[in-house]
Amino acid sequence: MQQSYILASGSRWRRRLLKKHGISCKVHVSQFQEKVHHKNPRTLVLHNACGKAKAVARLYKNAVVIGVDTIGVYRGKFLGKPANRGQAREMLKLLSGNTHRVISGLCLIDALTGRKIMTAVTTKVTFRKIGNRELEKYLDSGHWKGKAGSYAIQGRAKGFVKKIEGDVTNVVGLPILTLKKILQKLHAGK
Repeated sequence: MQQSYILASGSRWRRRLLKKHGISCKVHVSQFQEKVHHKNPRTLVLHNACGKAKAVARLYKNAVVIGVDTIGVYRGKFLGKPANRGQAREMLKLLSGNTHRVISGLCLIDALTGRKIMTAVTTKVTFRKIGNRELEKYLDSGHWKGKAGSYAIQGRAKGFVKKIEGDVTNVVGLPILTLKKILQKLHAGK
């Protein structure tokens, strides 16, 4: 019997990436309570990704569950989802004219065997200088809401980006090339 894939996330962008790359999956949003603070960003995203995957894997007998968590980091400051417009403004001012890292934790659990594979992927993103008027117009759009670092590279903020070093899909929130390698590794281990 063919195993199904379950994405433990409600992100429409993650679903679109999976579909675009020919990975058919169901969505089951995890109820796992994410940590928002930790000394090490890599440890944080891996903890959250695995927590999401484990919470959903318990509900299935024959599926591979995909857990993902993404965060931005600039000079040791974690750039999660802003609580309000003021936090979004503060984050984007930090990023303006600077390079930050986007780190995603990826955790796959084979619910049938309990096998777990996890990794973290880092991409560097450099923003050009963002003018005050342009920043306020972006904040007015509301596109910062619910986005780590207050932006989505696939949305209006793509114009802020000057350079990307690494996997652009990681910045969207799902490092698809790494995911495909892990899926191959999981299936090779059977």
